Amino acid sequence: MAKYNYGLLLTAKTETVPGTPETMTYGTPGEVHIADGLIKLDASVGPLGTGLDFTMGGEFQESAAVGLSKTAATLLRATIDGLTVAVPIAGSRISIGGAPADADFVADLGVRALWEACGLIWTASAPGEGPTGIGQSIRLATIKPCTVKLMHKGGYRLIWTNCIGVPTLSFTPGGIGLVTIELAGTFSARAAETFPTVLDYGNQDLAGPPTIESVGHVWGAGAVARGYSSLEVTVDNSSDTVPDSNAVSGEVPASSERTVNVAATLYGESTDPDFEIETLLKTVALTGMTFAVGGTVQTPNGVRANRYSVKLPKLELRAVKQDVIGASAAPAITGRAVMDAAEGDELQMQFY
Repeated sequence: MAKYNYGLLLTAKTETVPGTPETMTYGTPGEVHIADGLIKLDASVGPLGTGLDFTMGGEFQESAAVGLSKTAATLLRATIDGLTVAVPIAGSRISIGGAPADADFVADLGVRALWEACGLIWTASAPGEGPTGIGQSIRLATIKPCTVKLMHKGGYRLIWTNCIGVPTLSFTPGGIGLVTIELAGTFSARAAETFPTVLDYGNQDLAGPPTIESVGHVWGAGAVARGYSSLEVTVDNSSDTVPDSNAVSGEVPASSERTVNVAATLYGESTDPDFEIETLLKTVALTGMTFAVGGTVQTPNGVRANRYSVKLPKLELRAVKQDVIGASAAPAITGRAVMDAAEGDELQMQFY
């Protein structure tokens, strides 16, 4: 018996036909590029900082028992019982030589596939949106399942189809924005494959994600500037598995409910110290949070396309805990972002 080193990498592609796996063969044997759906993950998740952690399970049809003894069951399908990935929140990070265009801000193939598997859909920014009307906007819409390929350093690959996710966006001051995604899906294939020797992350290696600093966070009546010590937004996608005779596994996921949960600890505002209580009691109109991360031009090498904004236009509180940051009052709030003017606008982001 011989031991082998642990190592994982992940690629993803949006499925053209939900439930039908995308082709996940790499263009060049032994190499993986961003065109293959390669994603540079964050080390905050998984053994050895691999950026992902997974548990594989299955659905079984039980066979008849013999007396009190169980007999071997029939495996109906293998499933992802837990595949967690952590992806930095950043722009395309390309260097724009001339006048910027919407296409300059599109995320790499694999990154976009994971976002859209959570129902966070990328589209060209509308005129008048953001400072220039140019960029990529994210809104909540119909989930686009993706195919995920996981390469193991032991010399094999696993492919899952119908993958959909529940994302948590974390914005930690002094750190970077992270989206941690809990994926669920159906097993499609397993085969031997040598772990790649070349990993080309393209623009994901060109510049790091922007730091959460000087973000201009505002919330409250009159859009008061208020810093926070922690902020998390979770898009809780609920889905049912429904039968589909033409799907690879005989089933496909169908969205049934979505809630955008928000948890934050913010510095209290002396001019309106009971604003959080008033919001909880709904004695004041619901207001939104907004902030922007990253400078207009990033370094090194003058890299652009690495700035983004976040907007929760209406925040409905469900609980307020009195807390402190140092000696300063700092209410810890939990609640949910609710629709402002149109379905899917409860969470709005723009990369520009």
